[in-house]
Amino acid sequence: MPPVLPLLVRQAMPPIPPALVRHAEGPADSAHLSHGRASEDDSALRPSSEMPGWLARYERDLHLSDAALESRRQALHKGGTAMLLRMFPQRFHEDLQGPYLEAARLLDRPGPPVTAVGDGHLGNFGTVLDRNGSLVWSINDYDQCAPGKPEDDLCRLGADLGRVCRGRDRADEKTDKLVAELTDAYRQELKRASMPRPLGLTLDESDGPVRHLLKRAARHTPEELLEPWTEPAANGLRFKTSSNERLKPVTEEQSARIDALLAQAGVQVQDRACRLEAGGSSIGLDRFYLLAARPGGGLPALLELKQLLPAALCSPTPDPSATDPEVMRTALRDLHAPQDGWQRVLQLDGKSYLLRERQPARDSIDPDKLDFEELRCLARQAGQILARAHAASPGGCGALLSWIGKDQDTMTQRLSSFSRRYAHQLESDATALSLR
Repeated sequence: MPPVLPLLVRQAMPPIPPALVRHAEGPADSAHLSHGRASEDDSALRPSSEMPGWLARYERDLHLSDAALESRRQALHKGGTAMLLRMFPQRFHEDLQGPYLEAARLLDRPGPPVTAVGDGHLGNFGTVLDRNGSLVWSINDYDQCAPGKPEDDLCRLGADLGRVCRGRDRADEKTDKLVAELTDAYRQELKRASMPRPLGLTLDESDGPVRHLLKRAARHTPEELLEPWTEPAANGLRFKTSSNERLKPVTEEQSARIDALLAQAGVQVQDRACRLEAGGSSIGLDRFYLLAARPGGGLPALLELKQLLPAALCSPTPDPSATDPEVMRTALRDLHAPQDGWQRVLQLDGKSYLLRERQPARDSIDPDKLDFEELRCLARQAGQILARAHAASPGGCGALLSWIGKDQDTMTQRLSSFSRRYAHQLESDATALSLR
């Protein structure tokens, strides 16, 4: 087992220069946010000319094959700024601890320690079954969970809201309004949550596109989940490794590795395949689909076994051998995260893997296809989920509400400024990488 890397030291945050601060003039409602800004207020804080060299070093540290690296590059060029944000949580958290340290300082006092989601962009929210088997809308990917501060998650989500608004009419004003929805919902949920609440919104708690998604996901069936990936075989079903271009047979070496990992979990499978080009930050890493018999019979469970990267909040490198599986195990427990009966965090030869079921109910929203009012609903409900996640930390709601105090307006305006800046940073980085 590799040594556990120490948490990166968070520097004490110095006062924010006046150029980065817009003082609150009223409630955190969008009508009170100033829109007559100088252009430099939203300028990127890191030279994008650094990105090609940074990316080369990042890819080197992944220790992937040339073919795997090429699949990552193709996904990045196809996905543009959305994939640029999604694929590199390491870049984002390096920025938060470097050139964006002051801009990410949402209040004059640091937030209390929390178990941070770490990668809470809009694409990592979706429908899942909670621990009681109920359908909820929640965080659906916990690969980057680690000890952190509330600013880590609020800034990551705010940056994605800013990104979605870029290119739309009155983009800055729309970003401000979405961030106001986010921070207001975050604080209001903390005030409602006197104790940790389930990390997910039910149909009755949801609204707008989230409510629509929950209704749609409830109609998904196991047959619909299995049909694209499997075909009839003598012993039931097998993977379509010859007719589905997203699957390929596993090698003998891969099969032996799968057997060794599954032995730790006490799981036996009927068939296995290698899943190609799935995920965001984990594209190109090991990812396998498995068919496992259910204890009660019927259709097999579709399981996913995927290799994990280190949590960027804990590790200065994306080297997969630096992944500490205990960080994720602890975070899943502390967050009371939705968890299926197959889920395990496993380790073999210095590499960590997550085993989980691919649930029929799993579905998500593409924020870039939503109109503005739908985005407002989405931002508000994502803020509720972040509040519930952070409230599960030792200090709970009390510590978080004390941190915010009477300064929600300040937090909103600083997060708005950060979100616009980082959206601009993403566009500038995309240009430097010839993604646009």
